[in-house]
Amino acid sequence: MLRTGLGVGLPADHVFQVYARSSLFQKHGLTLANGVGVIDPDYCGPTTRSSFRSGTLAIGTLCSRRTRIAQGIILPRPRVKWVVADADEPAAVASARRGADRGRCAVKAYLDIVRRILAEGERKESRTGIDTIAIAGAMFEHDMARGFPLLTTKKTPFRLVATELEFFIKGITDKKWLQDRNNHIWDEWANPQQAPYGHDAESKKRMMEERDLGPIYGFQWRHFGAAYVDCATDYTGQGVDQLQRVVDMLTSNPHDRRMIVSAWNPLQLEQQGCRRATWCSKSRHRRQAQPAVEPTIRRRAPRTAVQHRQLRLLLHLLAKRPGSEKAD
Repeated sequence: MLRTGLGVGLPADHVFQVYARSSLFQKHGLTLANGVGVIDPDYCGPTTRSSFRSGTLAIGTLCSRRTRIAQGIILPRPRVKWVVADADEPAAVASARRGADRGRCAVKAYLDIVRRILAEGERKESRTGIDTIAIAGAMFEHDMARGFPLLTTKKTPFRLVATELEFFIKGITDKKWLQDRNNHIWDEWANPQQAPYGHDAESKKRMMEERDLGPIYGFQWRHFGAAYVDCATDYTGQGVDQLQRVVDMLTSNPHDRRMIVSAWNPLQLEQQGCRRATWCSKSRHRRQAQPAVEPTIRRRAPRTAVQHRQLRLLLHLLAKRPGSEKAD
């Protein structure tokens, strides 16, 4: 047994694995007795390696030369849930399989859309000056009863998603509220009547400095039809509170087919910092519809990808409300 003189502190969900070096046996005739050594996080004791020698060089000589005889790696240790089922209990096995497939279903549906865009899409010009490859439309479907469809092909800044969702639910249009919470998703946008949209340095500077975003998504959710003045005005009781109507109907009449929330208001397009789309909620099978989406995989996720996750989070929360399970 070779004492390494090393101590390793491991998180509860990790293991430390020790491997023999590839040239150890070829050069010195020394190998590790049990192949891969595994150190669990609950182990307390000396770190040693068992070995045996088939060559002529003494182990002590190797140690005195400070020869590296092993290498280690710290790995996460996944938890596996075993389901014991008899032959007449296929439902238990199916349930376990569905649990493992939840995440894969959402990711597969997303990747299928990306593949279709790459295979069938047409190159088009856009207002940003960067051409896009686009298709006329696609449907991303996910059963919210199976959990939140978080995509894993991009890093998801969940804190920003949750903060922006709160921003929309409150109907706020002052981006200073987000900045105070270290959320800078809307920094480069502004009410175009206060700071006209543009790609030149001066326009970008004005847009960054202007706090008013105009009647964007959250305002349309909570005050649809209200006359917009500025981000400092109190709009309590003004317009149609679409979000509250849907929440109430999910409890009182979950089968109603008119549960729709629209963020598309043609009368106020010229005031909106970022013109976007429509999302709707229909019974338990909540659906989100948007006329323009950026689905492609990028090193830095586009802001629309963050908003899509934020909308899915809202749909997920609505699906968790009491009474939602009564819907078709």
